[in-house]
Amino acid sequence: MNQELVDGLSDVKLLKGEAPKPYRVVGNIQTELRTPAFRSSGYPVQPPKKSAVDDSLQRKAASMGANAVMNVKYSRRQSQGENLLVAQGIAVSLDTTELKSLTSDADETEDDNAPVFTEEILLDEIRRCGLLTIFWASINLIALLFLYGALKDTPHVDFTPVVFLLLFTVSMLALGILMTFRFVRSPGVLIFDSILLIIVGLLSLRGLMAWIGLFQIATSIYTLRSFYKIDKEIQQEKEHRAAQLARKQGNVYVSKVFDPSLAAPINKTKCDRCGDTFPSGYYLQMVKEYGYLCEKCRTTSTV
Repeated sequence: MNQELVDGLSDVKLLKGEAPKPYRVVGNIQTELRTPAFRSSGYPVQPPKKSAVDDSLQRKAASMGANAVMNVKYSRRQSQGENLLVAQGIAVSLDTTELKSLTSDADETEDDNAPVFTEEILLDEIRRCGLLTIFWASINLIALLFLYGALKDTPHVDFTPVVFLLLFTVSMLALGILMTFRFVRSPGVLIFDSILLIIVGLLSLRGLMAWIGLFQIATSIYTLRSFYKIDKEIQQEKEHRAAQLARKQGNVYVSKVFDPSLAAPINKTKCDRCGDTFPSGYYLQMVKEYGYLCEKCRTTSTV
């Protein structure tokens, strides 16, 4: 791209409505940005920023010979493990005099600090825990069949613990199927799932099934961690939406927990004070003279 085109990007106006006449239509224009929905660690990734897709839209419009894009619309969606942000509109060429009197207003339709949490992320987390639950329930059922085969001919054997274990295992299997096929959509199901895993794990802590029980208890800890992570994301989204609503109504929103406007950049996930690493920049907030701090460090820095 030549230097004249780069220098002229800021002159390409993005308008959410129709441009003032007269103008010449250059053509329809669309651009999109993609990011993976999750990091390799399993934490959600911040969706593409609107400022980045705006820059891409301006570059494309400039390369087409347009100096404005009208009827700009944005749409976010998630598909095949990717976050997608699409911007589209109509590229037009305006008179230079008219162009100077315009200011880009399309940025009012979308906030750069878009929340990390989406319903799709919650459902993927529930499905992941559901698959783990089905796996351990299946292992338990196989182990119980072998155990019954080994003990059925032994006299004076109390099968009551085995029956209880079988009932809880079947319940765990049914819950795992419901979670995997998205019949349940509440984060609270992760708590219920972890309780079932703990019960079945404790009942399995005997004999040859002891190692299965230990692994199931470890899985319950993973499920509880997933609930905590999802709950934090929901809280961040509520804060973000409350701030957006307040801005639209002309009010000043003061967050008790988090101020989205002071969020750390997308690649800043480490607290400058304690050094702890977090899933995204939304867990860190700028504090003057201290840098980007987590919630715990923000509290101690003001004492």
